[in-house]
Amino acid sequence: MPPKRAQAKTNNNGGPPAKKPMQQTKLTPSIGGNWEVTDSLLIYTPPDAKPSSKILGLDMDGTIITTKSGKVFAQDTNDWKLLNDQVISKLKQYQSKGFKIVIMSNQSGIDKGHVTVAAFQTKVENILQQLGLPIQGYFSVKSDRNRKPMIGMWEVLEKEGNGGVAVDRSQSIYCGDAAGRPAEGSRKKDFSCGDRLFALNLGVPFRTPEQLWLERADAGPYSLPNFDPKAALNAKQPQLPTLTPPKKQEVILMVGYPASGKSYFCKTKLAPLGYTIVSRDVLNTWQKCVNATKDALRKGESVAVDNTNMDAESRGRYVEAAKAAGCPIRCFVMKTTVENARHNERFRVLTHEDHEPISQMVFNMLKSKYQEPTMKEGFSEIVEIPFVVDKQCQDLSLYCMHLLEK
Repeated sequence: MPPKRAQAKTNNNGGPPAKKPMQQTKLTPSIGGNWEVTDSLLIYTPPDAKPSSKILGLDMDGTIITTKSGKVFAQDTNDWKLLNDQVISKLKQYQSKGFKIVIMSNQSGIDKGHVTVAAFQTKVENILQQLGLPIQGYFSVKSDRNRKPMIGMWEVLEKEGNGGVAVDRSQSIYCGDAAGRPAEGSRKKDFSCGDRLFALNLGVPFRTPEQLWLERADAGPYSLPNFDPKAALNAKQPQLPTLTPPKKQEVILMVGYPASGKSYFCKTKLAPLGYTIVSRDVLNTWQKCVNATKDALRKGESVAVDNTNMDAESRGRYVEAAKAAGCPIRCFVMKTTVENARHNERFRVLTHEDHEPISQMVFNMLKSKYQEPTMKEGFSEIVEIPFVVDKQCQDLSLYCMHLLEK
């Protein structure tokens, strides 16, 4: 089902959320330039930065630098070295071709308290000093629209950080090591596909570090997430089953992942037909949901149970309640895949201030717990509800982007 229509968190012009400056600091005199620290971004601009229609965007860790220690994560702010001997010479080549060089990197460790802003700034200053080039930096510190693969920080660059010069995305490049590649030789499997998806969301040509620095012609094999939001939008939309007001009292039991569209379906399709909606999101426990179902049935009402109901045990409680009331129970199964549901959940968090994120671990747990409903459980009918993209939903352009890194 479609994502809920919600008031998207945007600025007054409909763009990405406005930055909220918190402080301004200066870099050390040996480098110069300005740091802008906002609620969501750290932005560095060198004094000699020149605007350009062509941007060479670069991830930082695993692309420009790697750890001296050989460990996956830096042990301290000094645990880094340039990725290879070609980095500086290649950057000079791109600069000579008119590219503006910009680092665009997710740095969630700052928000998590693993590193301070001051320590991170010092690390970046030291890297830029070794590179010796006028390089701008955008660093996302929170899980919002500025975090790759979402394109918020690139949009801030285009609107505020390029001296009024329009960026030609088709002539720009983004390079990063999170490219969805399997292990190859000594290189481990990429931890995500976030950099490739960032470029894909932007419509910017993508390069791996091997392609950029070593001029490798082929990026090698890679895989993208199973759910493609643009493909879902452009696909022929399936028809929802025809629903009519119940001729006699019944229970409809919803089954599906969080953010699969159960609540939207209940609100827009079942509630208008007179069904009483029972939801654990409202009542908090399954015990209260079962009691609420029994109370509604005693009043002669038809009920729609808006919970995940992933296994036969959880569904059986409502089958027994319907049986005790002498009414049939139908099972409506949301056919939204787990990947699609995770995308919907991410979109919901980004556009609903009152929704807390649901971790991938929870989705994995529900997937492992899932048991396909069968008629043997006591249902009078099992109805499959296909996922349908709501083309009228607010911020459809955001929904059609890849929102998850893998």
